This record gives sequence, C-alpha cells and structure tokens, in this order.
Amino acid sequence: MLKLSQDAEQQQYVQAKLAATLVFSGDTEAIFAADSAITNLRFRSRVLKTVASPERLRQQASQGPNNEERTIALHTLLVRDLTENRFSDWLKDRKLASAITHPVLGKAFDDVNLSAFDWNGDAAENGYVCRSLNETVHVLSQNANDAHALNCLGEFFRTSNTHVDLWKDSGGNDVLEMAIHRKAPYGQFDRQAYYQQVIASPKAEPEDKSYALYRAIMCYAPSGMNECGGADVDKAQRKSWFSQLKTQYPGSPWAQKLKYYW
Repeated sequence: MLKLSQDAEQQQYVQAKLAATLVFSGDTEAIFAADSAITNLRFRSRVLKTVASPERLRQQASQGPNNEERTIALHTLLVRDLTENRFSDWLKDRKLASAITHPVLGKAFDDVNLSAFDWNGDAAENGYVCRSLNETVHVLSQNANDAHALNCLGEFFRTSNTHVDLWKDSGGNDVLEMAIHRKAPYGQFDRQAYYQQVIASPKAEPEDKSYALYRAIMCYAPSGMNECGGADVDKAQRKSWFSQLKTQYPGSPWAQKLKYYW
C-alpha cells in the first residue's frame, strides 16, 4: 500500500500503522532495517525514545541515516545511561557524538540538545561545589554510592531538566502511541532517589548528607507536589527529614536556610 499510494497524508498514516504493528509484534528492529518502509523521522523518533534497546540506540547513534536521527538516538541513550545507572557505558557512549557531523540545532530539536551534557557544575546550588558532569559520572563509574557525586548528578538534572521528552512530538499518532506506551517511561530522572540513597548512607559526609536532606525536602516546595521524580513520600517522612536536618546538622547552611517543610 505504501508503494501504491501517492498521497503524502495516506503515506504517513500507513507508516504509523506499520510501525505500531511492528512494535506490537515485538519486531521493533525491523523499523530501523536498511530497507524499512518507515522513513518518517517523527515515528522513528517515538520508537527510539520509548522502546528501543540501548544496543539499538547505539547503532542508530553511530549509523543512523542522518544527523537528526543520530542526535535523537544519542541523546536518548545518554539520558538512559544516567537514569539507569550505567555510568561506565555513559563515558563510552558519549564518544559516539563524533558520528554526528553537523550539530542539530533549532527549536524542533531543542529537546535533544547534546550540549546539555557539557554541564560544567557552575549551575549547582551556591555553596555546594560540583565538578563537571563528565567528572561526576567518572566518579560514579568507580563508586555508584559516592554521596557527593550522587548529589551532583541530582544537581545536573535539577538545573538542566535533561530528560527524554515524550510530549513534544506525541500528537497525531494515536495507534503508534498506544503501541509504545509504557507505564514507567524510560529516561525520566528520579532525583529524590539519589537524595534518599545519600540520606541512608552511613559513609556520607555531613556536608553531603545535610545537602541531600535539604534537597529531598525541597522536592516538595512550595506546592507539596513532588518535582524530583520517583514515588511520593508522605508528609510524615518529610517532617522526619526536616527534623533530622535541624537536629543533626544545625550548623549547616542548609539547616539555617530551610525554614519549613512541605
């Protein structure tokens, strides 16, 4: 039908249906085959962002048909490496940027801007010093429980809001959207989990634990809604964090700065 149809709108409809059928049948790889009939970048992007494996993302990042698809694949892969704690992989995968011969810029692609990963730490909270994202991830590749690095990874996500954007190009693909839907989408950060990990760590330094307590409480400021990702914690737990910060670290700048919990 794709070959027979000369109507552009009908071509796109059939491509979306075919992509959905392949996803439903578990044959996602066929979408990216060299002779694939699915050429629409938006449909290919939706599949890359939602159901593609890390191996497929690596392949498209290095061998995709154009810089746009390579950029989408690499951005998705790098976010997933971080949010899925594959820190050693992130350090290797970042080198795939060399396959992108011309940076993809403009509003249409601002959600996959690879320059986000050039974060140098300067945007971190005043008074809490972080090294660059590259240095932070290097530390985590050696020790995934390093309290300071976990807090700084949280700072990267807090200040850059880097994530896999599933909303920007989601319209008009109802059948495909049904096929790629996941209850827990890939590439969504959970800063609260980092803070909870530091709070629970007996090896965390006071500077890092007090900051994690401060940030965990601030996840709910000022609306009481969780803005850090992950499962909500109840108000009793937030009160407990506040009390711990005030009683165990009263001299810290974070205890002095925080007047309320939410």
